[in-house]
Amino acid sequence: MSSKQAFDIPSRIADHGVIGDMRTLALVAIDGTIDFFCHPSIDSPTLFAGLLDPKNGGFFRLAASGGKEERKHRQMYLPDTNILITRFLDNDGIGEVCDFMPVDGSGRIVRRAKAIMGAVTFELTIAPRPDYGRRPPVIQSIEGGFTVGWEGSNEIVYFYTEMLLEIDGETVHGTARLAEGETCHVAFCPGRKDQPTVDDRYVAKASSRTRDYWHEWVQSGTYPTFWRDLVVRSALTLKLLTSSEY
Repeated sequence: MSSKQAFDIPSRIADHGVIGDMRTLALVAIDGTIDFFCHPSIDSPTLFAGLLDPKNGGFFRLAASGGKEERKHRQMYLPDTNILITRFLDNDGIGEVCDFMPVDGSGRIVRRAKAIMGAVTFELTIAPRPDYGRRPPVIQSIEGGFTVGWEGSNEIVYFYTEMLLEIDGETVHGTARLAEGETCHVAFCPGRKDQPTVDDRYVAKASSRTRDYWHEWVQSGTYPTFWRDLVVRSALTLKLLTSSEY
């Protein structure tokens, strides 16, 4: 069964939000699936490209579990930021996934799940498919997560999470049952293994710094009184398409 058939990844661009760090960006569908992500730069080959090829492109999904027929989705940004919130609402509770990329040159993607109301079970599925699915991934378990390498490259990327993981060939599955108010995170981390540990303290600090960065950038501009929110959102999106290297 293909990833598209198994998880019904939305194919419309309108059903996606975007996060980024002005080096690269990721598209996040309303069902919690990152289905397009180039690494390490926006013009690099993809690590996830399920939007282009649902069967072979790969994806990174973090979402509340439950019957899809009853669940509603809502996606929004924290005001004046590029921090994306995806909410999952059904009769049993409300879950939330917060996605962002720290603007610090680390190239990380941080995803934080939270049970907003009631107990919520979150499911994780990561199917890395490097270079538009042309290079088979090599996945190895490590303490607190796993690594991904691929043929033709000496690079290794790291995924860290508190969730219980199961490696099934070229795909990783995880699950976490959160009581109301509890959180857990999943972080994509390129670079060295000896970089600072991705724990709750790091996630909270990175979230705060990322929020402050975007607030300060927005406050440096001048915007019309009418339609301010639309103008700011357009400006923030255009900013993600600029390069921090120039």
